[in-house]
Amino acid sequence: MVRRVKVLGSTYRVTYKRRMENDAIGYAKHVEKQIDIAANIAPESQRQTLLHECVHAIDNEHQFKWKEDMVERVTNAFYGFMIDNKEFIREIVK
Repeated sequence: MVRRVKVLGSTYRVTYKRRMENDAIGYAKHVEKQIDIAANIAPESQRQTLLHECVHAIDNEHQFKWKEDMVERVTNAFYGFMIDNKEFIREIVK
């Protein structure tokens, strides 16, 4: 399980919670530099949700002011790209 992620120089702590507010499955707390992920969802859903919340964090750090639909589209595009190009991802992070 991922416990920390770096977003443009800021380290966000990742926590897995049994109970989330408002039935959310993920939430990025930008001031606290924390991302909460629902513990009761499938591991693949946790990974995709973590990526989604990281996109929110990137949006916040860069002040893009994206709406939720843009965050969702960027998340889906990157997730699909990473799944389809695992060899490239391994090569780029060497």
